[in-house]
Amino acid sequence: YQCHTIGKKELINGSSHTAGSEFEILAWLNGEIRHNFQDAAPQNPHNRKISQERKRLLFLSGKLLFAEHSINALKTATFPLTEDDDTTAYFDAMIERLDGGISDLEEISELLDEEKYKEFKVLITRLVGLNEDLAVMLKKKSLSELSQKLQDINKALLMKNNLHKGLSVLDELFSDIEIKGTVFKE
Repeated sequence: YQCHTIGKKELINGSSHTAGSEFEILAWLNGEIRHNFQDAAPQNPHNRKISQERKRLLFLSGKLLFAEHSINALKTATFPLTEDDDTTAYFDAMIERLDGGISDLEEISELLDEEKYKEFKVLITRLVGLNEDLAVMLKKKSLSELSQKLQDINKALLMKNNLHKGLSVLDELFSDIEIKGTVFKE
């Protein structure tokens, strides 16, 4: 995800270069870049289709990574000193990317169980609040803390525990993702 968010503010501020590209991991991992050898026997590796449960986990993990990398890129931007100061193209582009990432996570949060995903929901509420309050956004320390929390929640989801169970409510969000590249032939 880091390579899909341009981290060089001079490049964005000094040209018409885009601040990054959209990247949906499921679009690629279901296409030509399938790397699903997990749990395969070493003597007979087989690049299998990704299970629905794993797709759910990858989808959520990808959304968390997008927001995390957007925050990390925003931290490198030249911040306006007050809300009335002009902003740079890079700052504006990173705010826009983060806004999209937060919107995606907010949509996911609304679907998840209140108790099981309480920590996730609290974090998303903080991100939404951050997104609505530029004065808070201008504090780089709060950005660092939120970036770390996104990373921690993502790690917890990726570990073999119960957090990844119960994500079937996300199926509708990624059911129509267009596969990128050539479809992998079995």
